[in-house]
Formats: sequence, C-alpha cells, structure tokens
Amino acid sequence: MKHRGKGVGCMWYPIGFTVLANPSAATVKVNEDGTATLLTGTVETGQGSLTVLGQIAAEELGISTDDVHVVSADTDTTPMDTGAIASRTTYVTGNAIKLAGIYGGATGGTLGTLALKLAGIYGAATGGILGTLA
Repeated sequence: MKHRGKGVGCMWYPIGFTVLANPSAATVKVNEDGTATLLTGTVETGQGSLTVLGQIAAEELGISTDDVHVVSADTDTTPMDTGAIASRTTYVTGNAIKLAGIYGGATGGTLGTLALKLAGIYGAATGGILGTLA
C-alpha cells in the first residue's frame, strides 16, 4: 500500500534582525599621510568581512585599499557591532562605513575622527552621527 500526502515547507532568512533595531558603528580616522584607519567591532569569521569593509572605506575616501588599516573587535578601541550574524555585516556595517567615508571625505581627508551609527529596521537604514569631526 502506498501512502500519499501533501506537505508544506516554509523558510525565513533575515538580513539583519528585521524585527528589532540592528545597530553597527564604525569610526574612520583619516591620517595626515593620506592613509585611513577603520575601527569596527565586526568579527571576522572567515567570510571576508574585514576585506570588504576596508574596500568600502577605501572607495568612499578615494584611496587605495592598501592605505586602509582595519582594526576589528578590540573592545578597548572599536565601536559596538551587533555581530556577524544573519548576513548583516556587509549591508549594515558596510553602510555605516560608507557614511563615515562620505562625511570624512568631505573634510578633505585631513581631519580626525567621525563615528556613525547605523540602525537597520525592517531593512531600511537610518544613520545618526555619534561623534564629531575633530
């Protein structure tokens, strides 16, 4: 006797936490010699996050990727990051870095630090300036 039936399968895969705020912060320091230091709380778990985040900073600042030094996951110096979960790092942290590069690049590449916080809510990104240009 053959058994027959019907089944239903469901799947949900969020990019970031789509129900709650999903903050990331990035600090971009533009150095006097034209290089930049990117501070991020993002943790590298083998997916290439630090490489792509450095590339985003370099593109926004208009410098070579070789001129961006990425410092990550040092709780004494880096800003908060929600974590390398739910495929959020490139999108959420990358947009925080992009905004930091835009505002940092507007200074002519000679001023200090700008920190930005990016909160993704339901996939929409909103940015708020946490720090000031020094």
